[in-house]
Amino acid sequence: VFEETMKSFENADKDLFKILNNQEANKNNKLVIFNQAVAQFIDHNGNTSGPFKSSELVTLHSEIADILVADGKAFFVDEK
Repeated sequence: VFEETMKSFENADKDLFKILNNQEANKNNKLVIFNQAVAQFIDHNGNTSGPFKSSELVTLHSEIADILVADGKAFFVDEK
């Protein structure tokens, strides 16, 4: 479990680096951390997303992130 969590953080660090360097800056995306496992699903564009593990840090389209947070499956990373 520790290795999986560390891998998630490493991947998220890469995503954050890209965002901070305006390589993938997109106001339509939000950063979330899953608080439970979520099976693979089809997003609003017909693309597959997931599966996601508990404690995984992921950048998702804001509409999908909002749904997952509202369902209690994830929470937003503070945007300061």
